[in-house]
Amino acid sequence: GPNNHYILGDDIELVDYSPIDVDIASFDGNGRTITIKSFAKFKEEQIGAGLFKKITKNMMVKNLNVVYYENKDAFGEVINGIPDSFADLCNDETVNFTSAIFGGLTPKNEGVITNCTVSGKVALHASTIEAKKTATNTGYSINFNIGGLVGENTGYITHSDSYLNI
Repeated sequence: GPNNHYILGDDIELVDYSPIDVDIASFDGNGRTITIKSFAKFKEEQIGAGLFKKITKNMMVKNLNVVYYENKDAFGEVINGIPDSFADLCNDETVNFTSAIFGGLTPKNEGVITNCTVSGKVALHASTIEAKKTATNTGYSINFNIGGLVGENTGYITHSDSYLNI
């Protein structure tokens, strides 16, 4: 609940991941890393992609490293990032997607983010979604907000960096 505090005890990897939708007081990454290897398919008209669905007004996220999965060759060069693009994740023809917000930590921050990093690579091919949808729906458009740490920010961010290749 809103008074709960969590500390990450070890590095973890997430596959077919849906963003965490919680109302907690704090999440301390304890200097650990969460690696996101793939997202689950989206079914909502308003997409919010990131580790947390939303960092709420009274919530703090700190001391956390988030890595979006990268395949590297023998020389350390990135071959590709998360294989899912927004187009792949939004391929449900029954859903009329109206907006897509991406932030490495969260699409929407209203709380406090401190001492966090986001790195890796994500393929956000917005034009592919629009082309696919406009071919079947005249006048169709999607609003996009994309950021390395957050998509939209009305909270506070300190001592945090994004090295995310978008």
